[in-house]
Amino acid sequence: MTRIIPETWLRLMSSEDRKAFGKAGMTAEEAYEKFSDRAEKTLHKLIYAELTRRGIVVIHSRMDRKSTTAKGIPDFCFVSGGTPYAVEVKTASGQLTREQKTTMNLMERNGWHTDTVRSFEEFLKLL
Repeated sequence: MTRIIPETWLRLMSSEDRKAFGKAGMTAEEAYEKFSDRAEKTLHKLIYAELTRRGIVVIHSRMDRKSTTAKGIPDFCFVSGGTPYAVEVKTASGQLTREQKTTMNLMERNGWHTDTVRSFEEFLKLL
């Protein structure tokens, strides 16, 4: 039998105590973050596969490791049809950091096409 723990109770518990309940011990915010992370990873994989399928060389930082690029560098940098692109992937509620905004503005001034995408369809419209 599955038991549902009220959100108000979960918020009063420590994260260690909630872990003992598995998925049922996650707050709504924690569950949303976990889902968003998975959705963003899936979108990264789709975009990378599409660029590779088209024979486009892409610079992409892995999501499962600490980045070795400077803060603010977009998730995908590539050239298509002679145009350099810098694309940041965000979830529906994700916002650009100050560093990302600054970097993308500098890249635009240097001739890059920059954009933030929240779906695979949005990405395909860029190309």
